[in-house]
Amino acid sequence: MRTSSYLWCATAVAACIVLAFSTRWLSVPFFCPAIAVSFWKPGPRSNIVKTVAWLAAIASLLSPIDICSYGTAMHGGKIGTGVRLVKLQYGLHRPSPLDDDRDEFFNAGCMVPPNPPRWLLVWN
Repeated sequence: MRTSSYLWCATAVAACIVLAFSTRWLSVPFFCPAIAVSFWKPGPRSNIVKTVAWLAAIASLLSPIDICSYGTAMHGGKIGTGVRLVKLQYGLHRPSPLDDDRDEFFNAGCMVPPNPPRWLLVWN
């Protein structure tokens, strides 16, 4: 193996570790192909493909939108149907009668992670 091949393999291992501790479900479809192409044979075209795949995976970590595949503890407001984007709020939320008049939201709790998503893609 050449040095560039070792570099891509090390990047793939590091990505697996980051993905294991990440809370972004949107990143999974981007990281899986990026990890797969990291093990290709080195070459001028494969390096371009690897670079583009990894840039897309990193950009998915910075996206303000995430996928809500399992729901969260607090779902409030006027709950809609179908595929939609729902605002994700952090902080202590006390249920009140005014929640029924507000737009739909998810309360993610008090612990704000670094670079949290602002919106969740939800479906019924």
